[in-house]
Amino acid sequence: MDLAGQSSYNGKMHRTRISYALAALCAVVVSLAALPVGAQGSARYAIRGWVTGLQAGEQAVVHAEGPRNHKQATRPGGRYEIRFLIPGSYRVRVEHHRYDFQPARQRVQVLSTNVTGVNFKAVPSALEPSAPGTEAGVRYRMKGRVADLRRGTRVEIRAQGPEDHTTRTRRRGRWVITGMRPGTYRVAPVSEHHTFQPPARRVSLTSGHVVGITFRAVAGPALAKPRIEPRKPERFRMSGRVQGLRGTHTATITAAGPRTYTATTDIRGAWEIRDMEPGKYRVSLRIHHHAGAYTGADKTKKVLLHEDKTNIDFKLFHWGSGTTRHRRRY
Repeated sequence: MDLAGQSSYNGKMHRTRISYALAALCAVVVSLAALPVGAQGSARYAIRGWVTGLQAGEQAVVHAEGPRNHKQATRPGGRYEIRFLIPGSYRVRVEHHRYDFQPARQRVQVLSTNVTGVNFKAVPSALEPSAPGTEAGVRYRMKGRVADLRRGTRVEIRAQGPEDHTTRTRRRGRWVITGMRPGTYRVAPVSEHHTFQPPARRVSLTSGHVVGITFRAVAGPALAKPRIEPRKPERFRMSGRVQGLRGTHTATITAAGPRTYTATTDIRGAWEIRDMEPGKYRVSLRIHHHAGAYTGADKTKKVLLHEDKTNIDFKLFHWGSGTTRHRRRY
């Protein structure tokens, strides 16, 4: 291939590469344009609406459950606005302990703009399916909590009134009783291992549901920490005899250890120390009178006292006997 042909071939390849690059760039632009505006960046939107039928001063809580969950209380008059929503599909519902709502929930798509007109109507929820023997079929519910329960502990809740109801606490001590006839009830938690403050509450259930009935659990004798009495240390006895004392001569025995104890020999040379703490002791001997007249090989003894010791003897020799000629003075 000559030089002119080679140049023409290179020019065609260059234009082909440029065409492919432009086509790829156009495809990217078209795909971005097809995305919702909120998906192209960090755009945030809002859901707005009204909750009608609430009494003056009452507020309901509006929940928006979707990619992220949000909730917001209604303003006076029932208007609400939930802001800072990322694009996505949300389930919107309203919650209030005295009302049901129509519709119960709404599915809302938040894509590229704020959504308005998501409205709800509050309907008093005091009327429930009637039961035999009830006047007008009116039924209410009450709920509350038992605080300070140990994890995993459940207690029984009894409500005594026009009808008797029982239930058991659930997670974190929460409880609820439904289907209750109007009237006044005595509500009390019951447990063998707890006492409660207050022990019971009187609840009037006449015009609607009642919430926030709270008790506090206090550990009873079965769960209270047992009182540990301090253990009295064991006491032992130490005794023995000093052999070789003459006449009315006496000696003092000293036992030095955890505490220091002393005893004096009697006329027979016997001695005894009572009520001694256990431990290691050095037991020594001291002559009261005429100490120079005696010698003794066993002047100090080491004693481990963990039981009564009754044979700790000392033996003395008198200088007047022939056996003491070469013995050291005491």
